Amino acid sequence: MFVIYKELHKKKIPIMRIAEQLGMARNTVKRLIKLKEEPKYTRKHYLSKVDPYMDQIIIWRTSPEFAFNGTRIFRELKKIGYAGTINPVYRALKRLMKIKLKYPLGQQIELKHRQEIKHSLIGHHIKW
Repeated sequence: MFVIYKELHKKKIPIMRIAEQLGMARNTVKRLIKLKEEPKYTRKHYLSKVDPYMDQIIIWRTSPEFAFNGTRIFRELKKIGYAGTINPVYRALKRLMKIKLKYPLGQQIELKHRQEIKHSLIGHHIKW
């Protein structure tokens, strides 16, 4: 996308027309044309209210003796002091399922992998 601005500008197309064609403000187009390299977007990672409970969530969801669903996990978290809503719990479970699919189906996630999974869920390794 960054190359498009430069190419249109080299073809002597007015900045206003470039902005209209691409659906952005002309000041944004001016700024992008002046840049030497493509801008990098970095997003800050903020911990959610559910992140401190990820160890317990992983155990409840992946251990055969528990195998809790999302609503049951939410109720159990409330009992131990979780103050958030159910939505972050479901988002955490969705991310957990993405990671769990990396392991062979039908096999239990071993204890040594739980820390790796927690790090992946809380860190920047997964795009969400």
